[in-house]
Order: sequence, then structure tokens, then C-alpha cells
Amino acid sequence: MMFATMKTRFAASLARLFPGVARRFVRHQRGAAAVETALVMWPFIALLVMTMETALVFLAQQTMESAAAEAKRLIMTGQAQGHGQTQCKRLDAAGFKKAICDKNYLLFDCNDDLYVDVQTFPSFGGVDPKVEFGDDGKPKTKFQNTDGGDIVVARLIYNWPIISPLAQEHLAHASSSGRWLVATAAFSNEPFPECKP
Repeated sequence: MMFATMKTRFAASLARLFPGVARRFVRHQRGAAAVETALVMWPFIALLVMTMETALVFLAQQTMESAAAEAKRLIMTGQAQGHGQTQCKRLDAAGFKKAICDKNYLLFDCNDDLYVDVQTFPSFGGVDPKVEFGDDGKPKTKFQNTDGGDIVVARLIYNWPIISPLAQEHLAHASSSGRWLVATAAFSNEPFPECKP
């Protein structure tokens, strides 16, 4: 309907300017399908790219949640504290991050873009759910050693890159061209004994 109205108006304008040419132009319909396809194709492709980008963000967030559950298991059972090992070696932040990345989470660049935040709290009521960011735009993180029975919050934070400029406007945070994905697990450690070599 819209194209028919546009065609009629365009034909009327041409008829006033070029009477013979306008009649021939209106009669020939061979390129109409190509023109209509070209007009509709770009919004369709933009919508398709936005849908794919949004789906990737949701997939990445779900993968982060799985990684956080694995991180929780490492801490809660005492494996990160060296419990059950002959050497009793506690994992530091880099070792803990490596243990998470070794699980083959292929969506993420574990080297520089994944941040690990492990903190203990006196009670679940005292847990601060906010992630604080520094002046450089990176999250402020701590890595505290935990013991049996501690109340722990483990966070994995990742800046997921948003590739499409159309999607950046809607999915990315204002301070960057990516979206900060945060997966959090709050739990109480099992009452494992202190590791003694």
C-alpha cells in the first residue's frame, strides 16, 4: 500500500516534468521486486544482527553462571585452600583464575578480561552485592583466603565486547563499548579442617 502510494505520487511528478518518459517508467515493473527487496533488506539484516548479539550476551552470561558455580565448588569444598592435597597449597588469585579457565570456557579471554573477586563476610546480611569500579573503568576486586565455615561471596566479572554499533547503543554500558557480565555465588564453606602438611 505504501509503495503503491509512493509510486503514484512519483509517477504524477514525473508526468508533469517528462510526459512521455513518465508513462514508460510506470508501465515497466521489471525492477520493482529488486528495489523493494533492497529497501527491506537492510532493516531486516540490522534486526538479525541485533538478535544474534543479544543471544550471544545471554549465552555468555549463562556460561559465566556455570563458571561461578564451579568456582563456588572449589572454595566451598576446600580445594582452593589446599584441603585434600598432600602439599596444602592455597590458590592465590592467579591460580584460582587459572583453575576456572582450565575448565575450557571457550567464550572468554581469561588472560586480561576476566576478574575474580572472593571476599568473606561475617554474615549473609552483611554481603554487599554491588561491584565497584575504579577510575580506570575496571572493577575493584579482592581475593581473600577463606577457611572452613566462612561466609564467602565469589564473583566473576567479565567485559563482554559488543561488536555491532547498533547493539552497542542498547546493550553496552555507557562507559565502554562492552557489557560487564557479573556472576555471583554467596555460600558458606563446609566445615573442613585447616590444611596441615
